[in-house]
Amino acid sequence: MPLQNLNPDVLLVIFALVDVATILSLSRVNKAFNAISSAKQLWLSVVRDLSSRWLIDLPGNQILDTCSTAELIAQVKRGVLGPQTWSPTCSASPTLMQQINIPVEGLQGSRVGEGFRGAQFLPDGRHFLLYPDSGLYVGGVECWEVHSMRRLWGMRFPSAEPILTAAFDFRGGGLKAVVIIVFIRHTIVLETDMQTGQSHQYVRLPLVAHAAPRIQIWGDFLAWNESAAGRRYRPQLFLLNWRNAEIIFFDVPDMEANLALFPGHLLLTFHDPHVGSQTIDHARIYSLASLANLWCSCDHDEDPSVRNPEVSLAAGTALTDGTLPSVSFDIPVNEQQGVHYIRPSITQSLLRDETYQLVIEVVDLLYPVVDTRRGPIAFLARRIRNQNPFIPGFTTTVSRYQLVCPAGPSLPPVPRLTSVFRHQKEVVNADGGGIAIGYALCRAAPVWRDTIAVRRLDEAGIRRPRELPMEGPKPLDAASVDAQISRTGAVMSRGDNQVTVCYYL
Repeated sequence: MPLQNLNPDVLLVIFALVDVATILSLSRVNKAFNAISSAKQLWLSVVRDLSSRWLIDLPGNQILDTCSTAELIAQVKRGVLGPQTWSPTCSASPTLMQQINIPVEGLQGSRVGEGFRGAQFLPDGRHFLLYPDSGLYVGGVECWEVHSMRRLWGMRFPSAEPILTAAFDFRGGGLKAVVIIVFIRHTIVLETDMQTGQSHQYVRLPLVAHAAPRIQIWGDFLAWNESAAGRRYRPQLFLLNWRNAEIIFFDVPDMEANLALFPGHLLLTFHDPHVGSQTIDHARIYSLASLANLWCSCDHDEDPSVRNPEVSLAAGTALTDGTLPSVSFDIPVNEQQGVHYIRPSITQSLLRDETYQLVIEVVDLLYPVVDTRRGPIAFLARRIRNQNPFIPGFTTTVSRYQLVCPAGPSLPPVPRLTSVFRHQKEVVNADGGGIAIGYALCRAAPVWRDTIAVRRLDEAGIRRPRELPMEGPKPLDAASVDAQISRTGAVMSRGDNQVTVCYYL
């Protein structure tokens, strides 16, 4: 029977099983399919599915059953393109949809011993982390939910050793979470029940970290870069199967190499500074199945209060010598090169199932050249562009790729380059979730107003950033690095005894 001859109710069920891109394609087939593709019940199912998979963050006061079809579609568009009123082509100013002020007693600046020192917005836009201050060092981690404005989980550590960073990966509809906490001298992995607050420690690794690493979590795998004990300043990357307590150490050619994860695969980015006069950046994709013989066991204990024996750090595996099968491609780089680093990030596509968006930022730190003849002119030019003339500038190349997971495990994913753009815009927290939708936070002009603004990274020319409105008292750290953005455009800032999260139309 032809598809168009089926009952509309049956077609509605079928449409609800396909991805958003397929729904949009079917809407252009004929009038009957267009009518089904515009049904509120269909988009209600789509939004609930995307929300359950943590791909969009809905404002807390939004009751989906009362939303129109246009409002439901707008929620999906916000997850793909960011808030509509942020766009440079929108004639309206950025419009506040909802603001949530979460009171947190003791959240006061950065003075030692006064409660909390710092907040971290999680990419899902629904949770944030607070780091309790226990005197000289941060002494714990707390996870808060934005919409309910309540503390879900927290843990204090008696050791005076500071926490550098933490990462959460929620699963089971948010009932459980995998938590990785990085101290200066060791790293622990916990599985936490968000309802009871009980935690089970899976792994404790004696890895010495000199700075907060970028942590990637996908399923049962964690990837991050650190300097290991006994290998000081020698670049290594780590891949951990936390459930099986197995780990792989990778030797890499430079300190700025990074890993990113997506289902069944591992992405490595690194640069080779010894090719001619210009740095050449590379990316390689490895199948996790090809690493099966590289895993080594790390000790763990059933009792999280017992200090686990230190895992033996085996010799690292060379990841770039060509012995492992991989898909390789070069990364577009900046024309001007200085202090060089690469930031890869992978997010699941909202439009297509089994498809992921890879964004690779190549950033060069360019120190200003002192020219005594044109010094005043250069000074004024940088002031007009809302840049500090006394600090180095940045030049950034952003490359976007589409990754489609293969149907068979033996078939490698082939990255497809979809866009490349370069910018020299001064931003704060460019490494946040906003890069997935092409936006970053910056300071509003003039600088002394100390308010949050947003700018489109691939916008042509240098335009004035769009200031983001907020209700009530301005947060203390509105324009500092504590202003953070989620992957769908929610903005969190830290104030005096409160955390503020804003959603925009």
